[in-house]
Amino acid sequence: MTANALGLLGVLAALVTLAMTIRALRGSKHALATGLVNAAVPLLLFLAGTAIYIGIAKGQYSDWDAGRLAVSVATSQGIPVYSTLEEGSIQTTMYPPAWVLNYMPAALGRTPTEVMVIGYLLAALFTIGPVLLACWLQTRVWPYALLGTCLVLYAATQSLTLEFACYLPHADAPALGFGLLSAIAAKCALSAPDDRRRSIMLGLCAVTMALTVFSKQTLLTLLPAIWLWVGLTSTWSTALRLLIWTGFAGIFGLVLSILCHPLSGLSFQLLTLPAACPWVGGFPFNMIRVLLELLEICVPGLMLIATLFGARWVSTQKDESLGLGRDLWPLVLLISLALIPMSVLGRVKVGGVESALSPTVYFLYVATALSIVEHAVRLKRTLSDDTRSSRLAISVVLLTATFAIPWYLKSMQEIRYGFRSAADNLSQQAYDYLIEHPDENVFFPAYPLAHLMAEGKLYHFMHAIRDREVLAGIKISPEQFDAHTPSEPSLVCWSTRLYNTERLPVKHYYAEYAERVKVPSLSKYRCYRIPISTTAP
Repeated sequence: MTANALGLLGVLAALVTLAMTIRALRGSKHALATGLVNAAVPLLLFLAGTAIYIGIAKGQYSDWDAGRLAVSVATSQGIPVYSTLEEGSIQTTMYPPAWVLNYMPAALGRTPTEVMVIGYLLAALFTIGPVLLACWLQTRVWPYALLGTCLVLYAATQSLTLEFACYLPHADAPALGFGLLSAIAAKCALSAPDDRRRSIMLGLCAVTMALTVFSKQTLLTLLPAIWLWVGLTSTWSTALRLLIWTGFAGIFGLVLSILCHPLSGLSFQLLTLPAACPWVGGFPFNMIRVLLELLEICVPGLMLIATLFGARWVSTQKDESLGLGRDLWPLVLLISLALIPMSVLGRVKVGGVESALSPTVYFLYVATALSIVEHAVRLKRTLSDDTRSSRLAISVVLLTATFAIPWYLKSMQEIRYGFRSAADNLSQQAYDYLIEHPDENVFFPAYPLAHLMAEGKLYHFMHAIRDREVLAGIKISPEQFDAHTPSEPSLVCWSTRLYNTERLPVKHYYAEYAERVKVPSLSKYRCYRIPISTTAP
């Protein structure tokens, strides 16, 4: 698919949107609301699909994402990935083993590019698939379910916090997806028509809750939120049963993890290393800064939920109940609030980036989308084909065009750039060079995926070494470093865009490689060797 093809799809999406809008304005009183939703979905789907494409194309340059996927590829080959204090290849494994297994399908790729594309698609599937399921369960109407999903997709493209979490292949995406599936399973369990189905859904909820924590341990507070909601909306005996089953699922996952990975490596990576990373700034000022940052992101969603809830409360008759226990969005909102402490603590740790806030933001945005589509379904029953409704339809369409068209024009340059260079990314270029020059001992410190796929060896990931030595302050012995790096490489090649930045990891290990060598087939690298004058006899 070229940029011109994407442009044609954009025009087609706009035409379909216009045609369905005209049809909606000419429809009956019951068709107006649904027609309006149908009109908005094509353009929103195009924007969301384009956003995913841009993320995949731009992500090909991420050494971090390639390094994370190298862990899953290595696991598929039976190579240990959880290092201890003194042994093992050092990788980005400060999360439980489930997240590694979640990306193992990426090992089906034959080249680093294919591995990364599969990894990005898996990340989007983990986060967006459950959203579609949740929106459908909330509405039971596919156009409205697609509308809610598109709203979350678009929100993720506009939020750096969610963009990192939803579209990049690391622990956040599967953890968030399994967390939302846990909420869905809990909701289905309480609405099950018989005890057998309720037991099945409670068991599924327990399994997905365990998978959530075993994908990323910082989502631990999701568990008490779901237990509390089940107890309040059903019975406390049901909540206790869910608690016991979750405990069994957790024990099974723990035993399986220990059988597949050395306990010393798991304890060091999951406990010792994160605990060694210091806090950023002083307390309470930095904590307050992060809380304000999170509040700034969450205010629009909270205001929208409050407005829609207020409208629902006003329209509810005296003899009617709000029926919040029947809806999914209150549970998702409760989970978002329960995850605030862990999100804030992850952000104020050294190394905590914007994605640390994603658990709270993701569930809040999903709750907002569910609240919107739930309100839209209710509004569908009350709209009539009068002048006010027509004006509402026209206003919504104009609003859609207002944010859609400028965003599309702005993204076209990124689309063209991403397509032109996606297949020539850094991992792929290193891999091609290693395949074409098997007799040369060339080392790419930040691209273990290229070495793993070309040579079958898992070398240290240099960013992970930086995390351990610089952030956590735990030094690596020379013996451990030498055990998982090439012996006396002829060239050491660094990414050009990172070479002169402080982000470049462990450059000091190869300080003697001071003479730059131009390699035409490695245009995106700066390659160095030991000066000949210092090696001559």
